[in-house]
Amino acid sequence: MKKRIVCLLIALVLVVAVSVGCTNEQEKLASDSATTKQAAVAVVGAAQVEDELGIKILLPATIENETYSVIDGKVGLITFALDGLTYNYYIESADKEMDASGIATTLSNQQTVLADNATFSMATGPDGVGVTYWYDKNNKVACTLLISEKASSDALKQVTESIISVQ
Repeated sequence: MKKRIVCLLIALVLVVAVSVGCTNEQEKLASDSATTKQAAVAVVGAAQVEDELGIKILLPATIENETYSVIDGKVGLITFALDGLTYNYYIESADKEMDASGIATTLSNQQTVLADNATFSMATGPDGVGVTYWYDKNNKVACTLLISEKASSDALKQVTESIISVQ
């Protein structure tokens, strides 16, 4: 009986040791993956984004503090400030309009707005979080504009319309 208990305890210790080893290995893999993802977003200049993605970046002249990045070699990210608010503007080359409705499912006040050059969808949350998305047919670019600061839906709409008017 004592031999069985000792064998069971040894087996339990081995299982725990193997589990801890796996957990440490999983943590290392997760850490490596996070590092790889961070490395996949490089801050570059506007010209490099345009060259790398094969698209033209068109923004109003009134924006400030803009930074340009490329995510996984496919998506351009331009972060900029306007009227004291920070926006994230994602652009991606696309042959046709994409269905981006899923990105706004948790937000309220969803609406479709007709601007001069495009139709865009807009959704905002009660805390000021908001998103707009549209397709620039002239330049074949799918566009998404996000704001995560306390802002009015009117501010988001005006910035979106100002970007679309440049396109």
